[in-house]
Amino acid sequence: MVNRHISADLKACALRLWNSGWDEQDICDALQVSRSSIYRWCRIFAEFGTVNKPPSPLCGQLKIITSVVLNSIQQLYRSDSATFLNELRWWLAVNHDIAISKTVTVTR
Repeated sequence: MVNRHISADLKACALRLWNSGWDEQDICDALQVSRSSIYRWCRIFAEFGTVNKPPSPLCGQLKIITSVVLNSIQQLYRSDSATFLNELRWWLAVNHDIAISKTVTVTR
């Protein structure tokens, strides 16, 4: 079977069927999932209480620049293209209550 997105509802259904005594192969055939997926969902459910793992805390910080703020920044640079980054940091703090430290690295 190929990798595909399987909804939490289908995963929960598979576990309910398994817990109610259905044969593994019957569940796999009926729902078109693999046996290893059922065991993995069971382990995840036992550990987290849900069939989906919570997001990893190691995947980075949430983005604090929303599209509204980004549009404001674009308007700022249209009106004054010579604005330096330290001035932008101050402007974000004053106008949008967003504090950005000096040590933040810029990635492309």
